[in-house]
Amino acid sequence: MPPRFLPILFDVGDSFILIVGGGLAAQSKLAALLPFQPRVRLVAPKIHPETEALARSFLVHDIQCREWKKSDMKDVALVYVFTNDGKTNQQVAREARRRGVPANVAGNRGQGGFLSPAAAKIDSWILAVSSQGSNPSQAVWLRDQLARSLENLIQNERFPAREERGPSQGDSPCTCP
Repeated sequence: MPPRFLPILFDVGDSFILIVGGGLAAQSKLAALLPFQPRVRLVAPKIHPETEALARSFLVHDIQCREWKKSDMKDVALVYVFTNDGKTNQQVAREARRRGVPANVAGNRGQGGFLSPAAAKIDSWILAVSSQGSNPSQAVWLRDQLARSLENLIQNERFPAREERGPSQGDSPCTCP
């Protein structure tokens, strides 16, 4: 059965986002996370200087220049894995699953448990676009196109008036026998 992905916003609270790997893919993920300012923990034996600099731009960051260890999962809400080592990827994904922590393994959507959409934060809006892992670069391109349109709508105040809502169906008393 193919995976059934659900689009949600996930509150990571005071937990860390663990990124295993220090190359350009990790750098790209850090750049995508930066507008949202989660706590990040970056762990890799070799970290690209620009990747490290980007990680340091987060208000709360933990950078470890060494091999990944199980203890790196402490206080973690989500895990991203960007290594070129299949064994490490598998170990990290397995430990995350054991702890009930969603993991995303780059290049192997079946090994983790979630996908990240291409997202943009514009004022109080979050725009997210996903190809469900089939074409991430196209999702990024589409996100950029839609983000420009959303920025234009916001700048020109072209939103319809906000409607007041009544109680939702869940607020009504149950009429089941």
